[in-house]
Amino acid sequence: MNRSVAAKQFSLESYLRAKVSVDARAFNQGEWDQLVHQIRQAPQKRIQGMELGGGIGTKAKKFIDQFEQKKGSYLIVEQNPSLMKMAKSNLVDWADEMESDVNDQPDASIAFRVKKGNWTISFLQLDIQSWMAIQNETEFLDVVIGHAILDLLDSRRLFKDIYPLLSKEAVLYFPINYDGLSIFEPVVQARLDEEIWRTYNQSMDQRVIDGKISGDSQSGRHLFGNLENAGLKVISAGSSDWLVFPKDRQYIGEEGHFLNHIINTIENELSDHPLLDQRKFRDWIRLRKEQVLSGKLIYMAHQIDVLAVRQPDISA
Repeated sequence: MNRSVAAKQFSLESYLRAKVSVDARAFNQGEWDQLVHQIRQAPQKRIQGMELGGGIGTKAKKFIDQFEQKKGSYLIVEQNPSLMKMAKSNLVDWADEMESDVNDQPDASIAFRVKKGNWTISFLQLDIQSWMAIQNETEFLDVVIGHAILDLLDSRRLFKDIYPLLSKEAVLYFPINYDGLSIFEPVVQARLDEEIWRTYNQSMDQRVIDGKISGDSQSGRHLFGNLENAGLKVISAGSSDWLVFPKDRQYIGEEGHFLNHIINTIENELSDHPLLDQRKFRDWIRLRKEQVLSGKLIYMAHQIDVLAVRQPDISA
């Protein structure tokens, strides 16, 4: 396979498309129902929502379809330009109207905006910390959503920074939070499998972005304490585990590609890692890829959904 084909095959966009069915199977209906209940009980006539890292726009469409009878604005803060391009394609096809290149803030530009019924969705290419730094706390957020992203961030800092931007009735919904347990079946060698997963999780915990630690392989369980310490209260939580397995040696939809992306990510992260026997590691990677091709690999990952609300100002 040439480099261009390989790069396309394992692009972030193709991964997000491939995992749609995996996320759908992991979807925790109970936590979603709690979110719907909280929003319907809120007194606001107009909802101000924000999503951290909106990906290809999937969660935005689900949210607005659920609350199509309400009015509001939904801001997606996403720093990846290729994902913005993909989201634009998805949302424009779905929306009633579209605006392009809307300059909406002094220090950033909204790349595009779409309208659906009584809702406006704005997509801003910026990292979340930079976005929060330019807010003046005049428009408070009623809903904050972060789908499968908190393991990439320092959630302790994030929650404390976002607290002043929340309305008194704000609700925060964080689905698909990785919680430190991944499994491939069948086991190759129990000790080797354990060593590889442990080293991979450690690499997440040691990730540094802009000179700061930015990652957490146990983001799910740590959410409870991190939210409470920031003045936020967990009101509901449940599991949202990934489970991918073949049926008659075939994977559903693009889930074989999803598995290859997981394996490729582990390979890229741990190649040349000093704590691993690289010959054994390369053999392990090769075998896992062969198991996908032959429809034999099963993958499980433990994840948690959390719903939280704003408590009274902790500084009051």
